[in-house]
Amino acid sequence: MAKCRITVVQKTLFPDLISRYCDPNTVPCEIFEEGQSFEISREDYFAMRLPEGFCSEAWTAIHHYLFAMFEGGMPSWAVDNSILACCNDGARPVVFRIEKIED
Repeated sequence: MAKCRITVVQKTLFPDLISRYCDPNTVPCEIFEEGQSFEISREDYFAMRLPEGFCSEAWTAIHHYLFAMFEGGMPSWAVDNSILACCNDGARPVVFRIEKIED
């Protein structure tokens, strides 16, 4: 059964945007840590079982890439069965590497 690994590559913070549009005390994402990794099986994906501790907002932003990978698709810009994707927090996004792996 195929699995996907989601690895936190980078947590970013845009101070210029924060100073204009957000609470000035905004900090980088407090849910994820760089290097943190999650695995999800095709079965868990289709049963809508998110990896434990995974942010639901980030999941909403990246889950369609997992769907494509589980269904055999891969974006044309993918390298080594992996892609980069990020959550949709415009002031402090988290970048993920999503890779298709085999058991």
